[in-house]
Amino acid sequence: MGLKTFDISSLTQTEIQSYLHASIAPRPICFASTIDKNGKINLSPFSFFNVVSINPPICVFSVTSRARDNSSKHTLENILEIPECVINIVSYNMVQQTYLTRTFKN
Repeated sequence: MGLKTFDISSLTQTEIQSYLHASIAPRPICFASTIDKNGKINLSPFSFFNVVSINPPICVFSVTSRARDNSSKHTLENILEIPECVINIVSYNMVQQTYLTRTFKN
């Protein structure tokens, strides 16, 4: 079996995102919880999440644009309105439920 080659210009943003995610799996996932200016709570899973420093202890997640239409995610919009965010670590017991939240979005 040879190497698989992709012509990026022929792929959709969703396909590119899928290949990138698969290339680094398994990876840690977090739930980022935010709140908007009207008090509406948002809890979203993020796979672009990792530890970047032990001293000082720092975990980060990256809010990318939606692959399907390049729009901003609610998490980013909320953080810009209310500059607070809580990173919640997904436990092994929550893996399946977390996966479902990434798969079945409105």
